[in-house]
Amino acid sequence: MGYWPSYSSISPEARRSYLEWLAGERSDPNTYIGYVFLYFYGLERRLMLERNAPDAPVVTAEVRRLLEIYGGNSSFNRYSMELLTAVELRSGEPSAHFLARIEPNGYEVPTAIRIALGICVRDDRIMEPDLLYRFAMTHPETRARTPAKRAPELMRQLFAQQLLNEHPSGFRYKAARAKPLQKHYKACSGSFEVDIEILGGKIPDIAHHSQPIGMARRIFEACSDALDDYSRALGRLPGLTPNFIAVSKLPKALRAQQAGLLEGSPLDQFAEMSRGATLTTVSNVAHLAGIDVGIPPTKSKLREVSQLLAAFGFGVTFDPAFATKALSGSDPALIFAIAAETTAEPTDRYRSIQLAVMLGLIIGHADGHFDDSERDTLIQRIERESSLNANERSRLRAELRLNEVYPDRLEDWTKRLKDVSAEAKMTVADELISVASADGNLHAAEIRKLELIFKRMGLANQALYDRLHSGTSSPVSTAGSSANGTSTGIPTAKPATRIDQSKLHSIRSETSVTANVLADIFADDDAGASEPILVEVNTDAPESGTFEGLEQRYGALLNELRLQASWAAADFDHLARDAGLMPGAAREAINDWSMDRFNELIIEGDDPVEICLHLLPSLEMAISADGMEGKPA
Repeated sequence: MGYWPSYSSISPEARRSYLEWLAGERSDPNTYIGYVFLYFYGLERRLMLERNAPDAPVVTAEVRRLLEIYGGNSSFNRYSMELLTAVELRSGEPSAHFLARIEPNGYEVPTAIRIALGICVRDDRIMEPDLLYRFAMTHPETRARTPAKRAPELMRQLFAQQLLNEHPSGFRYKAARAKPLQKHYKACSGSFEVDIEILGGKIPDIAHHSQPIGMARRIFEACSDALDDYSRALGRLPGLTPNFIAVSKLPKALRAQQAGLLEGSPLDQFAEMSRGATLTTVSNVAHLAGIDVGIPPTKSKLREVSQLLAAFGFGVTFDPAFATKALSGSDPALIFAIAAETTAEPTDRYRSIQLAVMLGLIIGHADGHFDDSERDTLIQRIERESSLNANERSRLRAELRLNEVYPDRLEDWTKRLKDVSAEAKMTVADELISVASADGNLHAAEIRKLELIFKRMGLANQALYDRLHSGTSSPVSTAGSSANGTSTGIPTAKPATRIDQSKLHSIRSETSVTANVLADIFADDDAGASEPILVEVNTDAPESGTFEGLEQRYGALLNELRLQASWAAADFDHLARDAGLMPGAAREAINDWSMDRFNELIIEGDDPVEICLHLLPSLEMAISADGMEGKPA
């Protein structure tokens, strides 16, 4: 069939095919488009040349039906929309529903769009966002990029939001000089032309005015840019079905709304975990976020999860930028609210305060019970630190909550004591004593921990005893001061704890091993506490042949412990008692030796008890050394 076919000129075979299609439902989308045009020519003449045709509404409905089926053909889409526009013009102003169906024709702004714009100018109306969006999209100089095609509804929403941001009261345009809009209808069949009077001939045509199209196209392009990342992520997904990761690439104004439409509602689950401070695991968070972090999780993948949740206003305690050691999927985790869209890097000041809070937790747990007053002291420490921002405070509160429930995770923090600057050591020391005395009592276990921490910071025990003797952590009234005079935010010290001076004298005279078996040395003067049980320490005890500098009895225990890397707490206690040692004292003595020799702890964790075998010589070398002891050269 030719470009402008007529029934009389087509072949008999084509006439038969056309009549068969015409006699049917005329609904097969695979029909040769030439037959649809041939049919359309008749409908077009009926509507445009017979203005008073009684069946005009039925014919118009048929054109709309054909557009639904065959509108995928750009040529038919353009001609059918022009015909419908012409019909619409005769009946009044184009409806919003009609405007929403208009697609670009590639050579001019469609007439219906121009009419709607002109009516807004004529009546001094606000131009609705959807109208301006259609204006920009259908302008022949606009290049609709992939985001506008792949996510048209999101593009439209974003355009409306941006327009509202720029024009909160709505966009109006006044045209002092504008030509009246004219419509000359040229038939698709090429067989006739007709002029259409548009609403009395008084509608201004502003399609070529620079201000409105310039503003609309600028916002349109900015929205395309904002959806680029989302469009690329969506393009990699099967069936272009969005997931949590893709939605995180959306502009902030659209993220939460679109995340709420995802299957399983992951954002709602994260929000519930955050509100309830619900303990979960690293792998559970990663699975809910849709990220495979690996076994064991890699730092890059954990960072990816952290950044993903930050895009929705949540932080995670396992962010590798803030965590102090490698984590497994089963490790506990907390989700908390943050204000930023991306996670930051920890500052030196944050690290210093983080260390102080974690050491405070160690002291608080030393007596086996973390008191509310001790918790409040640490929270006040966080809240009063002016150098922290809101996100850092939220993160520290979450870490406090997590490690309060899992205190066995805290031992690693003692390794970082070597990183404390000289001027900050006494400030940290005062804070720890403040936490220990927050509940009004100082326990032997807390003293042991304080002695160990003081030793690892290179501070003499006398400095600890002097502070304990005074019964206060620092001679300040409202907040402590560091060595350089800056505020540390330390809460006011509680009233002095009353101390039994004879017992304090015993503490001074004994080593930290002796302190392991002291019980309740701090009490009210009227309480009449019982005498402490002391274990005599033989300073001339022989050293282990295998572990230079370690007493032989502890070396024998360490030889047993290094047979495996992990021991149940009950088994560890049993081995220590079989060696004639108290488990707590043995742990402290071996770890003190390890810190002096390797600057690391050998024994870590509570249950199971972990042995850092990499610090020790191989078992074969140790056996050889012990076997040679006492033999002649």
